[in-house]
Amino acid sequence: MDSDVSSPNLHSHAKRLFRCFSDSTQLNEDDIHRIYYLDLRGILNDEKALRSFHSYLRNKHTGDPSEVKQLLDIHSRVKELIMEQRLVSDDEVEELSDLGLPYDKEKRLSRSRSVDSTRHCLVDIQEECEKEIELNSSYKQFKEALLLKVKRGYHHK
Repeated sequence: MDSDVSSPNLHSHAKRLFRCFSDSTQLNEDDIHRIYYLDLRGILNDEKALRSFHSYLRNKHTGDPSEVKQLLDIHSRVKELIMEQRLVSDDEVEELSDLGLPYDKEKRLSRSRSVDSTRHCLVDIQEECEKEIELNSSYKQFKEALLLKVKRGYHHK
């Protein structure tokens, strides 16, 4: 773990760490603020924020976060495939299907015959995952939990 102490200056003090959703995820107050104000795409592209979201989903006690976990897995794999900039193999389409990719998207992806059409299809899948995650109550509850941690931090100074 990183040392979470500010560099020396007139206002130097140790930054308080918050246990966030599990023993392995500790964030300081600045991290919590930053993550809270990120939009979903920002969270998905920020390793610490995404790790915190996964941790929250693993430790969530209400509802069923499995749908969001499934969407995050699909999103992550699609992101990797987009970066490779090539056609997707039948095995990779099957892998996405196993992760929970809907049949219509699986079919469309398997019919892609050019790198451009494959990329377009993958981006559509990625954006659809993002929309579904944003609408899911688990995502909203994650953001609310972050806000609650920030508010508690202010009251304990």
